[in-house]
Amino acid sequence: MLVPSLSRYLTAGAVLAGVVLVAGCQPQNVAAPAPAGDGAMLVTEVVDGDTFHAEVQLPFGCMVRRTFRLRALNAPEAGTPAGRKAKRFMEEELGSVERVLLTSSLTDKYDRYLADVFYEGKEGERYLNRELLERGLASTWKPGWN
Repeated sequence: MLVPSLSRYLTAGAVLAGVVLVAGCQPQNVAAPAPAGDGAMLVTEVVDGDTFHAEVQLPFGCMVRRTFRLRALNAPEAGTPAGRKAKRFMEEELGSVERVLLTSSLTDKYDRYLADVFYEGKEGERYLNRELLERGLASTWKPGWN
């Protein structure tokens, strides 16, 4: 199910090596045309305060679906009051922007791409990972930490 406020294409400023793998990509018809630019990303669902699903458009009409986890932070579980607040913040922030810069080069043990997300928000240029930390909606996390 698409999150209504997130169901439009976000132009990606850059998609670094490792974010999308061309292997297995098949050209597809896209329901809505992607805007011109380096690439396009459609956030299809915010899972919780640190994870979201997106479709990323590649050259030659390829569209790949990927799961992204915000790098170096951990938000409370979605079923808790704090988790719902973090998820709502991500939905509001990603739903109100037209351009994002997403960088990633690694995946975690669940095959989610670890991502840093930068965007133009209501208050100027923002770094989503830091915004969650500064608002107390997430804590610092590194794979392998308990």
